[in-house]
Amino acid sequence: VKHRAEYILRVIEIPQGRPGGSPVPFSEKLMKWYPEIYRERAVAIQEKALGPEHPDLATPLRHLAYVLQDHGDTAAAKMLMERALAIQEKALGPEHPAVAHGLGGLAGVLRDLGDYGAARRLEERSLAILEKTLGPEHESVAAVRLDLALTAALQGKPQEGLPGALAAERIAR
Repeated sequence: VKHRAEYILRVIEIPQGRPGGSPVPFSEKLMKWYPEIYRERAVAIQEKALGPEHPDLATPLRHLAYVLQDHGDTAAAKMLMERALAIQEKALGPEHPAVAHGLGGLAGVLRDLGDYGAARRLEERSLAILEKTLGPEHESVAAVRLDLALTAALQGKPQEGLPGALAAERIAR
């Protein structure tokens, strides 16, 4: 999850250091810049420019949800993930790879909320879409297989996730 937040920080071009060149710790960057720049400005500007249902709004909504998730505001992250997913499904159809990635993002939030059953259902749907559209050996398929293994482990069923984890490891080689 940390790499997602670091990506978001790069996308919105947050300064990487303090005056004098000393680095800013990752958590301090989030605390300082998250509410002012990302939440209040980036999404609001894009929503105003594009409209509340524009397909290009789904990605910044998802990125904001990742920041909120990292910050511990999983209820708000869930709401934004659901909104982004609804926009993508409407614009792209239910079988598009971008929809599969949106399903995975929402599943991660649900996993953080402890709703492992719902997370697993979304991950299984995401896996089916990605295998159909990208093929069973694609790295995105491997990532979803790992997510499914994690969810199964958190449900107390690590053996159910083991075959998927091994398949993901094989794909990654």
